[in-house]
Amino acid sequence: MTKTKVVKRQGSYVVQLEDGLGKYKQVAKFEDKLDALQYRKRLVVDAAKALKSQATITVRQAWKEYAQYKFNLYDKHGKLSEHQAKDYLRTSQMVQDWFPQAILLRNLCEKDLKNFFIKLKEQGQSFNNAKIITYRFKGMFEYFIGEEIVDYKDFSIKLFRTSKYPELGEHEAKQTPLYNRDEYTRIFNSIKEINKDSYLDCVCFVGVASIMLTGVRPAEGRGIEWSKISFQTGRLIIDQQALSNGQIVPRTKAKGSDRTLVLPTRLIKILIRWKERQKETIHEPKYVLEMPGKKRPITDELLREFLFLHLEKLGLTEKFKGTPFKSFRHTVATALVNEQNRSPDFDDNRLKRQIGHRDTKLTKGLYGNHDGLEVEDYHDDNVRAAIDNAVRLID
Repeated sequence: MTKTKVVKRQGSYVVQLEDGLGKYKQVAKFEDKLDALQYRKRLVVDAAKALKSQATITVRQAWKEYAQYKFNLYDKHGKLSEHQAKDYLRTSQMVQDWFPQAILLRNLCEKDLKNFFIKLKEQGQSFNNAKIITYRFKGMFEYFIGEEIVDYKDFSIKLFRTSKYPELGEHEAKQTPLYNRDEYTRIFNSIKEINKDSYLDCVCFVGVASIMLTGVRPAEGRGIEWSKISFQTGRLIIDQQALSNGQIVPRTKAKGSDRTLVLPTRLIKILIRWKERQKETIHEPKYVLEMPGKKRPITDELLREFLFLHLEKLGLTEKFKGTPFKSFRHTVATALVNEQNRSPDFDDNRLKRQIGHRDTKLTKGLYGNHDGLEVEDYHDDNVRAAIDNAVRLID
């Protein structure tokens, strides 16, 4: 039989458990006597489970374990993107560096999250980043509730909202810089001036040109297969993406982003020439941006390094630091919206399919509903004229 007792010490109530030698040792401490008595009952029913629930795991230790658990979802199960998985590891490092060391997980409260939010901003994090990081503590706590390390009754941080604390400030959206026509032209002319005998130079040119002329996300662009391109109709199916290491994920960034693009005429000509050139290096290539000998696309690092070399040469590194590909996407989307105002054939549904948004509010501030158009309906040659026109506006 499990022997326990509750002892009052210095204003607190200590729960003790008899060990194998007949000595009583402290296993938990409570401010309230009723809590101590309830815990004592749990000890008698299931000592192992009760002891586990009162483990002295700190917030720092908990985050380290939780971050590894989240990373394993990507590494072993593919349930997270590589970016999301690594982001949890980065969050864990911030917790190790800046969160108070002695706070126990079961004692974590809203005040702790508020103070940590302030610390994150002091360390240079934006309001939005600090909000994302502090809100992740809820998922972390829920994980350890499931592991029976802490009890649901300790889950006081579930009510934490930044809006409850005006002193924390508000999110200030950072505007993505757009390329003007001169910058677009200079970049395109620069990336064309490459060593035609270098496969890597050529494949990077095709990759950056594809992003510049369509506004696809870099991961989507690197995941394009030749089988998804129809030169006969000038269409491209976007339904997968490549992780930074080249591994293919059979989905796009967000629900509703799978789409069929109308390719601009200039890009069609580039891809036709590239398909013949690529065969000189790779036998039966599968991907448009395939790495020789790998049977997978080039890495994100290689593509970014290529672009940054040209941005540096043109003196544009500072302006587009951190956003060069995002700025391409925003620039193309802006040009298409502007062209839509001039072209009655380029309606909201075509705009959504070209950019890959579920609705048009992300591109022009208006909400648009799907009208059930199938790919077969998406064939009007006037659409390509509108897209070519939009490309000329920025080229």
